[in-house]
Amino acid sequence: MKKSIRFLNLIALCIGFLLNSNVPSLAATSGSHYPFGGEGVLAATVPPPGFHYRIYNTWYNPTTMKDNNGDKSDIDLDVFSMVHRFVHVTERKILGANYFYNLIVPLVDKDLTLGPYTDSQSLALGDTVFEFFGLAWHQPRWDAAFALAVIAPTGEYDSAKLASPGLVYWSGMLTLGGTIYLDAQRSWSLSALTRTLVHTKQDETEVTPGSEFVVEYGLGKEIPQRQILHPAGDCRLRLLADRG
Repeated sequence: MKKSIRFLNLIALCIGFLLNSNVPSLAATSGSHYPFGGEGVLAATVPPPGFHYRIYNTWYNPTTMKDNNGDKSDIDLDVFSMVHRFVHVTERKILGANYFYNLIVPLVDKDLTLGPYTDSQSLALGDTVFEFFGLAWHQPRWDAAFALAVIAPTGEYDSAKLASPGLVYWSGMLTLGGTIYLDAQRSWSLSALTRTLVHTKQDETEVTPGSEFVVEYGLGKEIPQRQILHPAGDCRLRLLADRG
């Protein structure tokens, strides 16, 4: 099995949320099934045919948050996640692309202090992603990817516990992106990857989180020993407001 290990700088496994004025309303819609900046450079480039394993080790420690009015609140949050990704890129061709699928299994550890409220969760299973249909194109000067995924609420959830590792709703995710190479040697790359997420109702709270649109991007330069230097970032739009 081929391995590639990437260490990420940003995560929002529990920080993709807008603060409200009390703990129960925050717990109802906190979090996102997709982290900020999960891929970065070459985000839309799928590995060659074969079995691949990736591990994403992330740590995040914010100290302030903004509410819906832009007012800041103090927060002490430590989030560590160990996300295991198992990818199978096949030799089967569909529309000139390689068919692939993958499974993403996150383990999440959280410690939170928000005013008088404190909560923690030791390393535990989060919500699992099964990307069941993916297409990967590879050309000399560009790569592209398309995929469909379902995200299952396999993590434990309690609306009174902000450190819950799961979100207790299902999500569907559409992925579309591309990478272009700015020189014939493919040493310079510019990539963008979009994720569109729609969510079902959170049964415990009767809230349906609004759909999301995420764009990740990166400019990369490959140097000897196949190391890549790059600036990267992302942006996220809430397409619909939460309902319920």
